[in-house]
Amino acid sequence: MKKTVIFTLLFIFILSTSVFSFSYTGNGDDYFKIEKPDDIALIFISGNSEFKHFAVQGVDKNGNNTKLFVNTTDVYTGIRTLDFLDKNNTSYLEVKSSGDWEIEIWTITKATKLNVGSRLVGMGDEVIMFTDISGLPNSANIKGNKEEKHFAVISWGNHRELLVNTVDEYEGTVRITNPIYFIEIIANDMWEITLN
Repeated sequence: MKKTVIFTLLFIFILSTSVFSFSYTGNGDDYFKIEKPDDIALIFISGNSEFKHFAVQGVDKNGNNTKLFVNTTDVYTGIRTLDFLDKNNTSYLEVKSSGDWEIEIWTITKATKLNVGSRLVGMGDEVIMFTDISGLPNSANIKGNKEEKHFAVISWGNHRELLVNTVDEYEGTVRITNPIYFIEIIANDMWEITLN
């Protein structure tokens, strides 16, 4: 996995990496080219105060879809990973919206930080960065999805590992076999996670 090298280098130099972002705003449908601070990044999306259909689709330079970041009829504010998979190289975003929206492309250093033994409570889609270089977690206590919609937890490191994927309310402890740098949470409501 070529991005393993990128993950490792960015993780080592995380404290010295500059933090900047690219911002895009609009109203209604749009299709536009984006800039990224690095090969891998984070994408912050906010919109759909009208409670209508709202979708944000990534597209590569050849016109192929890369990742569907948002597809909802609810008000949305969240953070997703951008191009963490080798095959993805998002160059454009396609927005389907009935109202105002805001999108920012962030460096990975803006991810929420979490160490082993620490508990984090959040809401909605989020990307968490593991910052404890003294030891890697081997499990995670995860709780969430009271609304019983789609709820997923993904670890990112040397490869992608799906830790939780359900439409039921969830509470459990999952094993982590992947040396992780990031955890991506896909949720519609409150959740909590503790790394062990």
